Amino acid sequence: RLGVWLPSRSMGFFSDLRQKMSEELKKNEELQQSLKSLREHETLKAAREAAAKAEQALKAAQAKAREIANEAQAKAKDVKQSVEESEEAQKAFKWAEETRKSAEEAAQKATAAAGRKAGDGESASSAAGSTEQQQQQQQQL
Repeated sequence: RLGVWLPSRSMGFFSDLRQKMSEELKKNEELQQSLKSLREHETLKAAREAAAKAEQALKAAQAKAREIANEAQAKAKDVKQSVEESEEAQKAFKWAEETRKSAEEAAQKATAAAGRKAGDGESASSAAGSTEQQQQQQQQL
């Protein structure tokens, strides 16, 4: 018997203590209600803490979402403005091209008109030259 060690016996003190506490707990209803209330209180406290953390996270997410929305709105405004400027620039380039073509056409018409006048002038000057030649010939005679 001396060399035999019984593990259940060495743990016997703690298991006996636990068993006696359980028995007393079962007998004492007030103690049971207090423990139940304590557990509920701890559960409520944990739930409140979780709700507070969730609320803080929600506020942070709202602030970030608002910031992102403002940035997106500003970028959309910039894109819209650049598109409008691009459209205005395209209209200006189109107007400049039309003006250039009109100017070329006017220059061609002016050149053609000047050529016709010059031709008329040559005819007139050749006629005038002919008249002068005739007058010189008559003077020589």
